[in-house]
Amino acid sequence: MNYLSRLRDSFADGSAERAQAENVLRNFEGIYQSMEQFCHLMRKKLNSSPI
Repeated sequence: MNYLSRLRDSFADGSAERAQAENVLRNFEGIYQSMEQFCHLMRKKLNSSPI
């Protein structure tokens, strides 16, 4: 995410490119958080499994 943040910051404030980069970053952060939650739930499920 650091790369995407730096990329967004390379565009001028208020520009269309900055707005688009902000949307990409926001979408990526949402997907990343969803994946983190999914992995956490799977680890929890595996750790509670009697296998």
